[in-house]
Amino acid sequence: MKYKLRSSPPSESTPSSSPGPAAPPAESPNLLEYTTVPLNEAKTTASDGDVTLVGFQHGQTFCFQGYCLVGAVQGAFSVYNFLAVAPPREPVTDGVVPPVAVLHPCFAPSTHSLPVLRAVECPASTQPAPVADSQRAVAVPPTSPLGKRIARLLAKLQAKNEFDAVLALVDFSWAQLHAVHGVTPEFVIFDPRDRENAGLAAKHPRVPVPHVTPVVGPVAHTSTLATPESWQAALHTVLADAAVYAGLTELESLAVYPTVVATGAKSYGKSTFNRMAVNVLLSTFPEVAFLDLDVGQAEFTAPGVLALTVVDHPVLGPGYWSRPHSGRTNHVAAHFYGAASPQSDPDLYWEQAAHLIGAYRAYADSVWARERRVVPLVVNTMGWVRGLGYMLLEATVRAVVPTHVVVLEHAASDRDAVPVDELLRPWTETEGAEEEGGEESAAQGQVFVPRVIKATALRGMLPNAPKLNPADLRTLALAAHLLSRPGASLARVLAGNDAGGKDPAWLNAAPLTSPTYPTLRAPLHRVHAAFPHADIPRAELLRALNSMLVALVGCTADPRASVTASIRARCGRTGAPTQSRRAPTAATSQYLGMAVVRGISGAPAHDPSRRVLFLASPVPLADVGVYRDTALVRGELELPNWIAAYGLPPATMGASVVAPYLSAAMGEGTGSVAQRTWRGVPRQGHARGGGGK
Repeated sequence: MKYKLRSSPPSESTPSSSPGPAAPPAESPNLLEYTTVPLNEAKTTASDGDVTLVGFQHGQTFCFQGYCLVGAVQGAFSVYNFLAVAPPREPVTDGVVPPVAVLHPCFAPSTHSLPVLRAVECPASTQPAPVADSQRAVAVPPTSPLGKRIARLLAKLQAKNEFDAVLALVDFSWAQLHAVHGVTPEFVIFDPRDRENAGLAAKHPRVPVPHVTPVVGPVAHTSTLATPESWQAALHTVLADAAVYAGLTELESLAVYPTVVATGAKSYGKSTFNRMAVNVLLSTFPEVAFLDLDVGQAEFTAPGVLALTVVDHPVLGPGYWSRPHSGRTNHVAAHFYGAASPQSDPDLYWEQAAHLIGAYRAYADSVWARERRVVPLVVNTMGWVRGLGYMLLEATVRAVVPTHVVVLEHAASDRDAVPVDELLRPWTETEGAEEEGGEESAAQGQVFVPRVIKATALRGMLPNAPKLNPADLRTLALAAHLLSRPGASLARVLAGNDAGGKDPAWLNAAPLTSPTYPTLRAPLHRVHAAFPHADIPRAELLRALNSMLVALVGCTADPRASVTASIRARCGRTGAPTQSRRAPTAATSQYLGMAVVRGISGAPAHDPSRRVLFLASPVPLADVGVYRDTALVRGELELPNWIAAYGLPPATMGASVVAPYLSAAMGEGTGSVAQRTWRGVPRQGHARGGGGK
């Protein structure tokens, strides 16, 4: 494939001598927005317990903390650049009655910028996207109990006033996402912690939906976000350029797919931009692939995981809340790296990243060959843009071949600015050769011309930034994963409280020490443990695993291939697991989920093979059974004390804690050895993992 650098892709309207990337537009100094709908006026809302309808005029906004299901009943709304459009009132095809609304989960934890829902004008011909999976969205039929309630409330609201748009807020508390509140007071993120704060409306009498707190003004350590103008321009460009692919159905194959890579240092807003990019692309494409290469702040997985996820639903909040309960069907491919930074083992990181890039290409090619349908790609890169981090970013850009590189810049003198010219050197080095050979469309694969777009970084523009640091956010994401369960689909909401069946909760408050926590069992001699980030003496193997956080990795090839036959035979006789220094090969493995080694049962002396390993894990047994073998991979990530001690009685100074799978000790000494308390939580010398029982 040939490449040439230009600031815009070739088209009939683009001259061959286009200028370099333009500077981002000047931004408003304040991107914060709050609720502007007059909730105190009775004419703007209609409520029926756990369902509330809110009437808007164009341009009015609604911002909240919490989580619920949202959907347009009339008009259209923009949230995270996703356009939620009300279904038509009359049948459009074959007499099929349209739903009264399409509901999507919306997540607004105080750990991230809260979403702002804005009533916008929308062409009458715009139709809501079809709903294929009730795990991510649900269409509400007018004949369902919920549909009848919404229709009744809509008639009541319209009798009060005329509105340009009407938003439905529906109770989603049955998913029990607020179960994370019990892990530590720092994780009370879906409900306000300070009811006296003037910016919170608390339990608003006109919006009684559980876990929905309207935000009407500034709130300490909580920010909202209006999309910056430069972001709007960048997203519009991405969507406009991607639209050209709609006319390429006659081609047998595509050399390049729409691919967006946002670059920038930490706290520049890459994750937020990527969510918006996914939502914008979903307005044209049924699916968008999301390549998550940020092991420190993963979007759809637990920390320490690289993954390729196919997204078919709008991402209205941090991605890991949108699918906390799902199993292996989330990811086309996923690998457990096991650390918060590639610095520990850059070779392993790149092996896994390169395999995911190849997996995307294979998936996109198969969809095109089968359906003549394009699957765009959004790449979530790290915020480490110097030294080794920059080298990995450069390798990533060259491997994914992006159609758009969005450069988030903080200031002209930004010391963390990404050197775009260097990053795209493979294109600039071939410029002279391509000028002689002419140009063809990037989609046709002859000459590829990436577009470089500069946009404003968010650093310093959100004055009320959340107070949790990156390590705390990793703990929160891990807690959400370990508490997750295969809960009910969103279709449960259609029948309201009369719905029966299994426990609907997506999260379960049962701590790791509870006997009701899901536990997997495996014969100890069938277990293979990998330690890619440490050398563990064989005599210390069980101690290295005991009460530790590990990843379950499904393998299509024997992970013991590197273990000698004599060692394997000895492990079989003694009932001990095998071990290796390397993680399972990326091409023959798949990350399934996290687990905690809960304990090891004893066995008769004459039959050590009867020893059993117990793993506390939310991963369904059916997901594990798909693979020939399953390996345990121990990374650098530790089981946080907040999660390990969750559910135990509070310890007092000098008192011991008696609990299964956990022992406690108080720190002693001076200086850095002494016990220190941070936000009321001891950071050293408290509740340390001990001997499993």
